[in-house]
Formats: sequence, C-alpha cells, structure tokens
Amino acid sequence: MTDEKHETMATQASTQQMRLSFTHEQGKKKIANAQLLFFLVVSFGSASLTSAYTTSLSDRPQLVNGFVRHNCLGISCNHPHSKISTALSSTPQSGEWSNDKRRYSAFDADAAVLCERLNRMRATILEQEMNRPPNPALSPINFVRQVLQALRDPDVPLPDSGFRLLLRSSSKEWRRLLLQSVAAPDFADETRVSSALGSAMSRPNNKFRILVGTDEDDDNEEENLYPKETYRVSFSAEPLDFMDGTCWLTCQLRDKNDGSLLVTMGWQLIRREEDGAWLIDHIDWKDFREAFKPNAGEEQRVHACRR
Repeated sequence: MTDEKHETMATQASTQQMRLSFTHEQGKKKIANAQLLFFLVVSFGSASLTSAYTTSLSDRPQLVNGFVRHNCLGISCNHPHSKISTALSSTPQSGEWSNDKRRYSAFDADAAVLCERLNRMRATILEQEMNRPPNPALSPINFVRQVLQALRDPDVPLPDSGFRLLLRSSSKEWRRLLLQSVAAPDFADETRVSSALGSAMSRPNNKFRILVGTDEDDDNEEENLYPKETYRVSFSAEPLDFMDGTCWLTCQLRDKNDGSLLVTMGWQLIRREEDGAWLIDHIDWKDFREAFKPNAGEEQRVHACRR
C-alpha cells in the first residue's frame, strides 16, 4: 500500500509539472505573438510613410494619414519610457505570469492614448494643408506671402513640399515653364520634378537661391561666390485687380539687417476656373544685388533658373 501511495503521488506530481510546463509554453507563445504583432504594426507605419513620400499629394488626406501614422508609431515605440515598448520587449519569467493581465491592460490604455493623439495630429495637419495655396479664400497678397513662405520652409511638412506647392500654385503655362527649367516633360512625376526644382533653385551660385530657406550650418558657404541672403518681403502698393480674372502686384525683397533692396518681383496672377483660387501666371524678376545685376537690356525671368 505504501508503494502504491508513493507511485500515485509521483504520478500526480508529474502531471502537475506537465501542466505548469504547458502553461509556461503557452505564455511564451503569447509574448512571441505580441512581439510579432508589434513588428508588423511598425513595419506597416514605415510603409505608410514611404508611400506618402512617393505618391502624388493630390490626395492630401491620404498624405496626412500616412505621415501622422508613421510618426506617432515611431515616437511611441522608440520613447524610452513607453509602456508599449516595455510590455512587448521584456520576456517574463515563470513567476511573472500573474502580471500578464496588467501588462496587456497597460498596452490597451497606451494604444487608446496613441489613437487619440494620432487623430488630433491628423486633424491639425489636414487643416493646415487645406489652408495652403491654391486656396480661393486667399487674397493676392496672402497668396504671394504663403508661396514665398513655403519656399523658405520647403521641407514642411514633408521634404520638397514647398516646391510641390509652387507647382500646384502655377497656371498651365507657368507650370510648363518650370518643368522646362529642369528639363522635365509635361507628364513628369510631380514628386521627382519637385525634388529637381528644389535642387536647381538651391544651387550655391543661383540667383533664385534667395527664395529657398537659409542653411545656417552650410559647410560650403565660404566657397560660394554669392552667399545666400536673408530677406523680408514688403508690398509697395495695393494689387491691381483688372476684374477679368487677372491681377498684378509687386513685392520687394529687402535685406533683413540693413533694409537694402535686393530684388523686386512682379506677379501676374490668374483665377482658377473651377473655384476662383489665384494661380501664378508669370513672374518678373529684377535683381539689385551686385553679383546678379544683368547686362544692359537683359531680361530676367524665373523660368531661367538653370545655370
């Protein structure tokens, strides 16, 4: 009887040990699945941003979705104090299975906060995008101001966004001239044209470089023949609205430090047929900087931005 009793107890202990081992293996599989899910979410966010970079910005809500989704996931997952990162990256030992529910609860709570922040950021960026030119609510002066500001901050909210805005704010004729300035055909991809246009206008010795944002830490600045100036824009007169869908206005680019006149720009604007938003139809450029003063009778135009 004693041997049978010991044998029964040994069998029960072995069964209990097998159950504990099985439970441990199940727990490890849960953590592995959670880590795999986390990897897929981050990969999907990276793919969304890549798609946003390479896709035309004609669908602005789609762009904003990809941009916000990637950045929110990147910030949350890489932050050193992120509960999501902690819950998924640590592998619990056999004595920690009682804390599983609390860990997954913390993950769910952080996911809800993440979604809330994502929605707020998406709404903010979408509102900013919808207020940018071309916009029928903008007056001629505000239209010109926003175009110049977009060129001064060309990588906001995405790389080459300012040059893309310039293309979209141009009439068919002016857009064709911009494409010709970088040797691009009329059917060229907008993203590639924007990048090429930005590279052309940002060349160190290009007179139109003044329009592009200043690089304070440019290592090659001393090698440039014509360093890039900082400017402030002023409008000397009210726009001339000819009441036929066209408008003319001039602005001056003055040195930010001493107020000296650098460039005078004349803007010929036309209204877009579908909604009446102003578009660039022509720009006259007169340079007063010593390095860029034209010869007698030489006409300066923006579409000659290739050197």
